[in-house]
Amino acid sequence: MTLSVDELVKLFLNHGYLISSDAAELIRSRFTTREEVLQLISRISARDRLVVDREVVEEALDRRLEPEPVVEVVNLYKAPNIEPNIEGFKSYFRSRFRKLTRILKGIPSMRGAIPIANASRLGGEVRVIGMVYSVGNRHIEIEDETGRIRVILPQDFRGIVLPDEVVGVVGRVRSRGDVIAATEIVKPGFSRPPKPEIREHFRIAIISDIHVGSKKFLEREFRSFLSWLRDSGVKYLLVNGDLVDGVGIYPDQEEELEIKDVDKQYERLAELLSQVPRSIRIFMIPGNHDAVRQAEPQPPLPEDICSMFPENVQCLSNPAWLNLEGVRILMYHGTSLNDIVESMPNADYQNFDDALKEMLRARHLAPIYGRKLPIAPEKEDYLVIEEVPHILVTGHIHSTRVIQERGVYLVNASAWQSQTRYQKLMNFHPVPARALVFDTRDWSFRELDFSSPR
Repeated sequence: MTLSVDELVKLFLNHGYLISSDAAELIRSRFTTREEVLQLISRISARDRLVVDREVVEEALDRRLEPEPVVEVVNLYKAPNIEPNIEGFKSYFRSRFRKLTRILKGIPSMRGAIPIANASRLGGEVRVIGMVYSVGNRHIEIEDETGRIRVILPQDFRGIVLPDEVVGVVGRVRSRGDVIAATEIVKPGFSRPPKPEIREHFRIAIISDIHVGSKKFLEREFRSFLSWLRDSGVKYLLVNGDLVDGVGIYPDQEEELEIKDVDKQYERLAELLSQVPRSIRIFMIPGNHDAVRQAEPQPPLPEDICSMFPENVQCLSNPAWLNLEGVRILMYHGTSLNDIVESMPNADYQNFDDALKEMLRARHLAPIYGRKLPIAPEKEDYLVIEEVPHILVTGHIHSTRVIQERGVYLVNASAWQSQTRYQKLMNFHPVPARALVFDTRDWSFRELDFSSPR
């Protein structure tokens, strides 16, 4: 059944446009469904115009004949390649060290870096690269494949050094050869990524931590979000882990579960996501509550679970890389934020901006090893941020953040679960029922609040 003129006017108003009568008639003659009209709106490039007329619609219709835009899922972790012994851990850390060393050697101040053993022997002014073995008050110890050395931090150093991250050191070796007095500590860091040329502008919605199955799951608010999606113009939906509450994740969890069978939790989620228009592609990664291994990186959900979902849903690993028509996005659930926040002075679960920034500066999603987050001894370290994304998405914290750091958006997506007993015990107050929406038209985020009075 053809959409009425009133329905068309409402759809265009939702996207900030008025529509002329001749444009409305042209659209009604060509399209019959809301989804088709929403796809047309996504192709309209009248960014400086308030009124969409027939000419603008005809231009958008012409663009529909062009090839479909490229969507890539890259760097997807699938099958484990683990040696559960000391050699496996050596391979893992060797991979981490070599990947980050390559990045550091691309920084002008680290060109000509030499092995630690050579620096100890030669003395004088040196440049070395090492993994942080220990962190003291005003000193650190670093090591590479040739040895270990103590580094006195510069007097004016105000940064953070995390255990197990890989850093560069510029300084002078003291006479005994066992200490470097540093003049500079160099992190891998990142350069501003160039913006892609977007042929047809689109929107991306980002959510996380749905926790279906929990008594605290905010189903009414989540259904409100799903209802909004139908006329939103969103083309892609990213769901950033903790899709369900799981079973046996923490002590006495069963007392807070509405659905006590994990398969039935996923069935409920699949039922909810079936309400999303098929024109919206959905990408989901697991988190620490999902039915995959706890150790990171985590594989995609098992096929028997993923097959419950509609065909527009794609199950990815944690982490996962996306290239959505030129927009590079790194999805990572964010469990490592527990360890990073607890290692940083003045950081907590209400104030974690610097933890997100430190993750990118270190070019590693989980720089600290051996604390709360289990990391699998894979032969390759998939948690190194080898390429700089346009958007780094995390979750896990049950709060929202949108930070722009040198052209990269650091985004923490909200949860759909109200305060749990454990969170209350820890005096943590979540900020749930929020969706983040990225619009390529102005390269910006907005936060939408779907919370309702209780």
